[in-house]
Amino acid sequence: MNIHARILIRKLTILQNGREEDKMFIDTMKNGNNVRIRHMKICKCFLVILAVILFVQSIVLITNFCYFLWNSSDQIFVKQIGNSVKIQALFGYFQLSSQYIPLKDTLEVSGKVFGASIAAITFLFEKIPLFIILWKITQIFQNMISSPFYGGTCRKIKEIGWIILYFGFLQKLIFQLGVSLICYHKLWFNNPFNMIFLFAGGVILLIGDIFAYGCELQRETDELL
Repeated sequence: MNIHARILIRKLTILQNGREEDKMFIDTMKNGNNVRIRHMKICKCFLVILAVILFVQSIVLITNFCYFLWNSSDQIFVKQIGNSVKIQALFGYFQLSSQYIPLKDTLEVSGKVFGASIAAITFLFEKIPLFIILWKITQIFQNMISSPFYGGTCRKIKEIGWIILYFGFLQKLIFQLGVSLICYHKLWFNNPFNMIFLFAGGVILLIGDIFAYGCELQRETDELL
């Protein structure tokens, strides 16, 4: 039962007995609902901004990927600058440190394959999961219009938590293994775990459990009403 249904039930109660506390309850529920809707609108604005930024970054990656494939190897150069490797792309450049590639080893492929591999792996295993997170958050906002404690909301919060854990456990590892296997013809990785994402993912899963408990309480309240 959503908040509008509960307000309607209280209104019917007022019509029956006109109690002052019922009037105060309805005013409180309306004010809380208005504040929640206003905050959701602000969050949606930030979500749109993030989606636009992510979309532009993805277009740049796809364009650079096509650029590397289209041009010959003689036109693409890989330079080592200190403790990092830099490769110029059509839009910007890629610069990777020893945290992502085995700098001490010799690059076994051409610059175009190296650049295309970086663009493809970044798009597939970083940008697409971020798009999924934004999509899940959009679904959560749509469910929260009626009530924040909805079973689908709890499930989607937990799904976001698992994706964040993926960034902490696997995203960097997949990038390191993919680039090293394709471009250096060896299996290599170096400290692939991100503790910040691991902590954030755990916290989001905990929030999902809290929402699940709230959903259960909401269900019991609706049954009583």
